[in-house]
Amino acid sequence: MSSMKFEIDRFSGRNNFNIWKIQMMALLRREGSIHAIDGKYPKDISAPDKEKIEGDALSAIQLSLAPNVLCEVSTGTEETAKQLWEKLEGLYQDRSVTTRMLLQRRLHTFKMGSGTSLHDHLDAFNKLVMDLQIAGIEKDEETLACALLFSLTSGYRDIENSMMYSKEPIKLEQVRQTLNSSDVRRHIEGDRDDQASGLFVRGRTSQQGKSKSKHRSKSRVNKKNTECWGCGKKGHFERDCPMSKSEEKASASTVEQARFFFQQLISGVSYCHFMQICHRDLKLENTLLDGSAAPRVKICDFGYSKSTVFHSQPKSTVGTPAYVAPEILTKKEYDGKLADVWSCGVTLYVMLVGAYPFQDSSDPKNITKTIAQILSVRYSIPEQIQISHECRHLLSRIFVADPEKRITIPEITKHPWFLKNLPVELMEGGSYQCVDVNNPSQSMEEVLAIIQEARVPLQVSKGGTNSFWGSMELDELDEADIDDIIENSGDFVGQL
Repeated sequence: MSSMKFEIDRFSGRNNFNIWKIQMMALLRREGSIHAIDGKYPKDISAPDKEKIEGDALSAIQLSLAPNVLCEVSTGTEETAKQLWEKLEGLYQDRSVTTRMLLQRRLHTFKMGSGTSLHDHLDAFNKLVMDLQIAGIEKDEETLACALLFSLTSGYRDIENSMMYSKEPIKLEQVRQTLNSSDVRRHIEGDRDDQASGLFVRGRTSQQGKSKSKHRSKSRVNKKNTECWGCGKKGHFERDCPMSKSEEKASASTVEQARFFFQQLISGVSYCHFMQICHRDLKLENTLLDGSAAPRVKICDFGYSKSTVFHSQPKSTVGTPAYVAPEILTKKEYDGKLADVWSCGVTLYVMLVGAYPFQDSSDPKNITKTIAQILSVRYSIPEQIQISHECRHLLSRIFVADPEKRITIPEITKHPWFLKNLPVELMEGGSYQCVDVNNPSQSMEEVLAIIQEARVPLQVSKGGTNSFWGSMELDELDEADIDDIIENSGDFVGQL
């Protein structure tokens, strides 16, 4: 494709196929080779010209594919550009019922995070609409416009109300233009309160600031009788709700980041379990980030892992005390996959709260109390940490003493909190499942550099308490002490 002025990234199975498809069609159209795909040749075209268009289109598509994808779709025999195109669509453009349902769920649960800019939110929504169209899911203009309006934060409530009571049917493009205009105006006026202005209704402006009389205007609302739509308490409006503000400012970005990394962690653990491997030492310290703009999670340190195919049923007491599941402490055979679920829950809790769930805050270095709280499943979420009921429900389904009643990895992947803002590549049939392990995205030099960096000891401050149990392993403890703790935890032993 050296003759082309504009080039596109090669499709490797990792990047978005839908975006690559649109760019590829634009290139073929620009080069006059699009007829090889849509079959709409001019009636007066000669056979040599048609053959040249076919060859140009086939070459362009083949040169725009990474070696691993090209090997997967090539048959070794002569084929037309249209046949190659249809084969790519069949492999990478998933239109299964599951994908269609997940995309529609994303549309109906799509929400704007408080730390997300309007530009990024619109960009994410536009990509979702494009995925819907490519999957063959048709939505009318009013449905899409309403979905975009209702996905906005409370700061854009005025725009939502002004369009809701409009006499004309709303259209998606109209909503986009209104939001963009509002955003531009807010930047020009220097408004940094993240409050969008739609309708401006102000009365008696000539009286503002002149009278300081004790007698207020009768049109003023008595806040004492006003009920907040957010928390349900009286005395303030929803926009002034302290719970809403603290959740949006302090926790929203943390929750979204935790969800983003947790989704990838579960996806990685799911693959390990699919390969019949249980990790048995999952924790934050055993996860790496690849340093890209949207960091990808890598699971490492499989020193305690076991294969259900080549090894016996796990029963040894291994792992990290803060992350270990209760059944591991019983010295009986246990399901390593369900123990991994518990550790994933602890990892999620740490990302949300910044502390370990079963650590006694008054005595954080007391392992006796820590293990006792694990055995009895005693944990709480601090009041200042504002997380949704769906997230609390997921944690409560993970932190279950009886492994048989604990939520499984497949069930987690169907949980509403997990599915919210789920990256397309992590969906069923996503492009990550088409990666060729023989053609890794990182070179050997990059992998060795990461390993070398991981060997550097972590500098921990002496005053830190949370890192103590996060790095210590159970095999470093005296087994007699663990036995004493378990014997003193009568409730748990009785259940077993």
